Amino acid sequence: MKIDIRVGKIIDVQDFPEARKPSFKLRIDFGKEIGIKRSCAQLTANYNKDELTDKLVLCVVNLPSRQIGAAISEVLTLGVPDDKNECILIIPDKDVPLGGKLYQVLRVKKIIGIRKGEFYYPFFMVFGGRLQKSISNYNY
Repeated sequence: MKIDIRVGKIIDVQDFPEARKPSFKLRIDFGKEIGIKRSCAQLTANYNKDELTDKLVLCVVNLPSRQIGAAISEVLTLGVPDDKNECILIIPDKDVPLGGKLYQVLRVKKIIGIRKGEFYYPFFMVFGGRLQKSISNYNY
């Protein structure tokens, strides 16, 4: 499976009080080809709703939709942990067209992970027969 990572713009941010951990429900615009998709993300420790609105983000757009509590997450919004293991978004540092693809070299054959409650945490990816730890190998 080839992971498709695209640039989107957050156009709407809502609180998600039903989530187990503090989270936001996001609506992200990926341009004409993909359109507007929904995502759920644990971003409340480092961002408020006003900071997130109109922010460009990177998301995986070709994974199956996931039920997150009472919401559906259609895309996986990408981030890395800070020193407190809270999410910092991966964002372009310049304006780029919505829906732009992230350049990638490797083809992901399989994602191996664990499920904890309503969330799925990938921690290994198989690239062309080689097993690699991903950046999300953290204790959740």
